Amino acid sequence: TLLHPPGLGRQWPASGHPHRLRGLPCRASIDLEHDRASRAQGDKVGCPLHVLWGAQGVVQRLFDPMALWLAQCRGPVTGRALDCGHFIPESLPRETAAELLAFHG
Repeated sequence: TLLHPPGLGRQWPASGHPHRLRGLPCRASIDLEHDRASRAQGDKVGCPLHVLWGAQGVVQRLFDPMALWLAQCRGPVTGRALDCGHFIPESLPRETAAELLAFHG
């Protein structure tokens, strides 16, 4: 499975089911419908955006995150891959905080 960090098991008891995290479904639903409608209307994110993704995660393997976000934004887009998997704040809390502070600084 793609989602297998050691801390994931601690979140399951709170939801009662391993396919739910913190009580929220782990699937795309209405979000995809909203995304399609926004794209069809030509809507783009207007604020500055800083994108982070895990260099060892599925996003890095399957996508070009910067290209995807640049296509969806009017505002400036910065970002980079961090040396971790999908769960960035859990894996690299200090690095994540540093990135957020630098972006919002």
